[in-house]
Amino acid sequence: MFTNSLSFKRLGYLFSYIGVNSFVYIIFISAIAFFHFLIDHTMMDIEAWVFDKSWTIFLLIKTISIYCLYHFLAVKLPAGTSFFSILKTNNKVKNNEIVGVITLLFLTLMMVKPELQGQKNIVFTKVAVAFLSSFFLFSLDSVLIYLIERILPHTKKEKIFYLLIYSTLLGGLNFFQFGSNIDYLPFIFIIHFLNIYFILINKNLRTLLFFNLVLTAPLVSFIGVDPVWGTDFSILEPQIRLTWINILVLLITVLGYWKWKGLKKNGTDQFIH
Repeated sequence: MFTNSLSFKRLGYLFSYIGVNSFVYIIFISAIAFFHFLIDHTMMDIEAWVFDKSWTIFLLIKTISIYCLYHFLAVKLPAGTSFFSILKTNNKVKNNEIVGVITLLFLTLMMVKPELQGQKNIVFTKVAVAFLSSFFLFSLDSVLIYLIERILPHTKKEKIFYLLIYSTLLGGLNFFQFGSNIDYLPFIFIIHFLNIYFILINKNLRTLLFFNLVLTAPLVSFIGVDPVWGTDFSILEPQIRLTWINILVLLITVLGYWKWKGLKKNGTDQFIH
């Protein structure tokens, strides 16, 4: 898989993004610490401030990184195409995709068993920040894969392999930058896996945005499956953490359903013709 020049170019773009993202992250955190030290804040004060603004900081870092790399890669895109122009012409979200995402959300809720905790003051501005930031942050990660696919299309045999590679590397990047507890790693992985699936296999950006709007952002902000703030500001709190076994069950269920619907549709089309 890595023996041809296309593979090296794809991974080169991916590691360039990881490098830019890490560099911007270091600059941001260093600048924050520097200005806080100027006004005699302690390390504890700095950590508290960074934690309070974490989602906003990570979203800014992600936006700057994507912006820098997009302007480098945009010249390689076919003339007259851009991320937003493709989004406008994408197909509508299909009924089976809507059913699949909602089923995935329902099964996830059954697994984590969220409950409202007593004596908890809910800060709705924090809930809103977590919702919007997680929606845009995880969606932006997929822009890079969209660009790579447009510039260096993957063959059918390559897609599954690269789906795992991209999910692992981008999920690992966010996991370490978030400073998340290891319990959140399965959640971060499945979000990246399905987002990249919508780019490489499904090829529909609208489905990706629908998925993050209906499942990712609500789980983070409302349910407390939050790799950055944990359950500190969520409305509900999960009683059970997602595990790799849970994630495997969820993936097999939803991907199996989409595969079955796809085979059923193809079989119907062949019968009609």
